[in-house]
Amino acid sequence: MDSIFNAIRSTGFRRGPKPVLGGVCAGIARTLGIEANLVRLIVVALMIFAGLPLAVYLVVWILTPAQDGSIPAQTFLASVGVGTTGTAAAPQYPTTPAQPTPAQPAAPAPMPTPPSSLDLPEGVQNVPYAQDR
Repeated sequence: MDSIFNAIRSTGFRRGPKPVLGGVCAGIARTLGIEANLVRLIVVALMIFAGLPLAVYLVVWILTPAQDGSIPAQTFLASVGVGTTGTAAAPQYPTTPAQPTPAQPAAPAPMPTPPSSLDLPEGVQNVPYAQDR
């Protein structure tokens, strides 16, 4: 992945030292040796009349180096953990000792059995539970 960004840097093109928006027009003007405001005017006219999308400008801005050589796309990829091989780095999780699992709750107590006629005092009727009706 670094070879792609190094190839872009080797072109010698840099975004302008005094950017208004992203510095792309100032970089083009510096490379061509013309006034930056003229390039800005041409780019705006192309966006309005020729249908040059703003997305093209953004892609150029993302892929071209600034004066210090930093490329926004490369900086972003490094910040999200994409390594030099182009694969995402393994996420780093804190290493904490395994927590013991909580004990399983005890099984509910069995339902009481309805009293039999032998257990009832004299004169008391055996009334069934509501669920037995």
